[in-house]
Amino acid sequence: MVQAAMLAADATTLLPKGQALMAQMQADNMELKKEIKRFKSLNIALQQAIDNQLQRLPAELQLAGSTAAPTTRLAQACGALKTRAQELEHQIAEKRERKLRMQRELEEKKAKLKMMALSTTPAKLNGSPIQLTPASGTCSGNSNMSQISRREAALLLQQDLFRKRFLLRRDYKGPSASN
Repeated sequence: MVQAAMLAADATTLLPKGQALMAQMQADNMELKKEIKRFKSLNIALQQAIDNQLQRLPAELQLAGSTAAPTTRLAQACGALKTRAQELEHQIAEKRERKLRMQRELEEKKAKLKMMALSTTPAKLNGSPIQLTPASGTCSGNSNMSQISRREAALLLQQDLFRKRFLLRRDYKGPSASN
């Protein structure tokens, strides 16, 4: 009986403590449920935001019909964007190299034409004027040149015409005239 009385006394003192502990645990449980609910709603909002961002990506980067998680799809899209950026950088570098090569070739052609124009003087072209035959693209006449291109011949004709106009000007006094 003494034990029963002691147990009853312990139960009366422990019962309020147990009830308080149960109430505290229920309150903590309710708080945890609220936190879980809040995290779920945040997760849904984040997934919707990621989906919206993925829909804004160019069509070739979207993973149509993908059932993967939004974060996985976002990572895949980022990888695709990085790959596309590298491809574009490579294309830009190739175009830059091609442009530089074309500029070098153009400069070489200009220098070649300039050298040809400087080396061709009226003294070398004494004789009949240069005439092109349409079929062959070669020059005929007494020009001391066996073959020249149509472009070179046109350039020579332009230079010859310019010299004639310059020499026929009335105010031209010649190289020995002084002002």
